[in-house]
Amino acid sequence: MQDSQYQQLPQVKAIAAAIPKSVEELSLGFSGMKMGPSGAAMLAAAFPPQVRKLTLDLLGNRIGDEGVESISKALPKSVEHLHIVLTENDLSKRGFFMIDRQIGDPLHQRHLPKLLPQNFAKGGEPEFSEFREAPDGTQVTQIEWHRAM
Repeated sequence: MQDSQYQQLPQVKAIAAAIPKSVEELSLGFSGMKMGPSGAAMLAAAFPPQVRKLTLDLLGNRIGDEGVESISKALPKSVEHLHIVLTENDLSKRGFFMIDRQIGDPLHQRHLPKLLPQNFAKGGEPEFSEFREAPDGTQVTQIEWHRAM
């Protein structure tokens, strides 16, 4: 999808611009807005730098792996609690688990040192996964679709 197909981008931009920069707790509901990767990047750029508790409902936004990457890169080191809903966002396993790797691996460049696994909740599941060709050439690329609950 091109950005022109994401009708809600002006609304996402306006909401992102209105997010106060000094809050420590933030809960945002963007369910069904179909903001796409560009909208996710706008939202990510607006995260308050000192937010400790963050709830993001991104159900049905088609942000894809690119959008999750924008969000994961923008999560402030101050985050202690994170609840994110990623259902219906066209995510591969790579995108779906991108934020998970930031929690448990202190060597990860975007490690979130204050976010413990018990304070991280994520809704949804990967919607497809890609299997690449094996070194011997026997495996072809395959897409496996899942229905998010």
